[in-house]
Amino acid sequence: MDTLKINSDQKIAGQFTYFNTGEYIESTMGVRYRGNLSLGFPKNLSI
Repeated sequence: MDTLKINSDQKIAGQFTYFNTGEYIESTMGVRYRGNLSLGFPKNLSI
């Protein structure tokens, strides 16, 4: 993923896992970046 080109229209793929008292759910998900102001700030690439 190119972090210099992140925008609010893209979704990032992820994995969701939930387990509680014998109930187990696993699914794929899409995460969308939000916040017009914060998307315009320079990205911290040291992580």
